[in-house]
Amino acid sequence: ALLVGPPLDSQTGRVDTPLRNLQTGKSEMQVAATEFEVLQFAPTAGAGGDGLSTVAMRPLTGRTHQLRRHAAQSLGRPILGDSKYGDGDDSEGLFLSAVELELPRLDNDTETRVFKAEEPAKFQAKRDAQSIEVARE
Repeated sequence: ALLVGPPLDSQTGRVDTPLRNLQTGKSEMQVAATEFEVLQFAPTAGAGGDGLSTVAMRPLTGRTHQLRRHAAQSLGRPILGDSKYGDGDDSEGLFLSAVELELPRLDNDTETRVFKAEEPAKFQAKRDAQSIEVARE
């Protein structure tokens, strides 16, 4: 995920903020946990310390919009392009992508299968655009 805002205070951590159930007619709070690791920070030109943080996020529970809500509400850094929980323009889409999934094997209770994908090209393009803007100042 690309998160918008100043660098996070911690490079790794865990968010354990409960989230309200978003289903119609339900309002109870649900346990929600997300681990995160900051991989990179790219400052934004003229933004007084703001920028884009590339963050690996690992949901330990599966709540509706969990990563988006934990990023914006608990970390104070919305995901780039999140017009629902951030205040950003969503014309380029949400900068959130699964690059690795680990699933239990159906034929074996102790083993898992891992599926990996490349980060979408638009992530690097956005970081490159940030560094070009900073170099021009």
